[in-house]
Amino acid sequence: MHLVALDPPGPAAKRRWRCQCCGLTGLTHEMMGPERTIECTAVYPPCDACGGTPECTLDCPLMAKALRAPGVAVIGKLPKTRDA
Repeated sequence: MHLVALDPPGPAAKRRWRCQCCGLTGLTHEMMGPERTIECTAVYPPCDACGGTPECTLDCPLMAKALRAPGVAVIGKLPKTRDA
């Protein structure tokens, strides 16, 4: 979810949020964390290049092109797999 705070910073139990993708609203504990009870209902179309949804596959050619663009720095690394 991409959340936007509807209330100024304050007690988390009373702070409301809105999902930018689907428009649902809820309190902090309803929208975030392990006890989340509100899930985003947005439906994302598959990627034109790899067919992945809601996220691209690891070998998506469009993502590879974006990551090779000048000024893009990738940090971290992928977790090891059994095949690696």
